Amino acid sequence: MNTVQLSGDAICGLGRHFCAALIDGLPHTVALGRVQLKNARPMTLRLGAFVDQMQLANLPDGVDYYTKAAASIAQMLGNDAQGDCVIASLLHRLGVYTANDPDSGGIVVATTQEALQQYHSFCGPGDRGCNIPAVLDIARSQGYTANGKRFKIDGYVSFDWRSKDLTRAAIALFGAVCIGINLPNAWTSQSIWDVTNTGIVGGHDVPGVGYGAKVLGTNADGVVIASWGRLFLITWPAWTSTRWLEEAYVILSPNWYNRDGLTVNGVNVTALKLAMNQLAGGTMPDVPDPNNPPDTTDWFV
Repeated sequence: MNTVQLSGDAICGLGRHFCAALIDGLPHTVALGRVQLKNARPMTLRLGAFVDQMQLANLPDGVDYYTKAAASIAQMLGNDAQGDCVIASLLHRLGVYTANDPDSGGIVVATTQEALQQYHSFCGPGDRGCNIPAVLDIARSQGYTANGKRFKIDGYVSFDWRSKDLTRAAIALFGAVCIGINLPNAWTSQSIWDVTNTGIVGGHDVPGVGYGAKVLGTNADGVVIASWGRLFLITWPAWTSTRWLEEAYVILSPNWYNRDGLTVNGVNVTALKLAMNQLAGGTMPDVPDPNNPPDTTDWFV
């Protein structure tokens, strides 16, 4: 699997003060590992059908789910030597859910051994990388392990990352998003990932864990992502392009809403969970007509 050498601003990423002692000890040689989509994208419920019901105007200008999740995000989880980025992204998102939801019971931090064991179990022997939907399907059907405990996701939906509003809604409401990117060479030496003409060095999976302007001491505006134990920012022009982002998913996790059935932002997930369950059973669920929303639909409580 492809490895790349971080240099320049990418060595520390954004906000070195965020976890300076851990960042100083991170390797500069890192691996990729996302297997690019060869066929049509999997049939998934589109987030846009639901977000049209939501009050996008009420979304915050910025969201920070990464600070509380620092202990998880700072873990390389084997992605310095092997192409397990899809597994690392899955485990980092769990860290975001459990660190931010007040009734989660506390942050869950996975081990490198757990990451690599599941990499080879889910994606096959050797170091061949992973397909994101295939891993998400396993996380939904049989679950995955972190810190010795078993977890599952309810399901996942695709969303159109070309829309800044949908991206903001996805992160704000669901805690973290999963994106598959074609990593350009320029980003291996930059902490702010922007539009570039450099060539692609391989496929990568990273979680989006926040967004906003001037985050972590930058003058940029975009999405904060976690990768290789570090934080980076993808600018909106780069994020909303199809040249670098190739797939994007929102995951619904019980660790995001837990016992009270409400996410951090107070969203009731019952209807979306039902739709996901119908889709997993092979039935295309009814989705609201964005031009004719039912009067009884209340996405915020």
